Amino acid sequence: MKQLVQFIVDLEENCPLHTAFEKIRNLPFVKTVYLNTKKFLEIADRKQTYQIPFDEIISLQAMGNYTQVFTTEKTYCFSCSLKKLLQKLPDELFVRPHRSFAVNRMFVRTWGKDVLEISTGESIPISRRKKTELSVA
Repeated sequence: MKQLVQFIVDLEENCPLHTAFEKIRNLPFVKTVYLNTKKFLEIADRKQTYQIPFDEIISLQAMGNYTQVFTTEKTYCFSCSLKKLLQKLPDELFVRPHRSFAVNRMFVRTWGKDVLEISTGESIPISRRKKTELSVA
């Protein structure tokens, strides 16, 4: 625990948020606790069941009745609406800046008036309706 506190105190001000989370996650104390509480998004699609760890999901994009799930490893496409997938994900970890997108808060690099930038360098639009919701979160 002392390592975590010391690390946070020593963390540079200009360190990107996703880098800070990655460094914190690799501390021995946090790694032990983190591994014991790891959660998965479980999706049965066609004849296969997928288990995707929450912390590997970068973003989700709606495409009609399909949803693309972008992870650190690969991209999945499921025949499920974004709304149904978001019901399986923790609200405290994911934010929905636009009706067609959901983003893992751990991968948000910066956000501005109309756009949210994630660690992959992609820009996600922020809808007018969601601006007030995001400013509170």
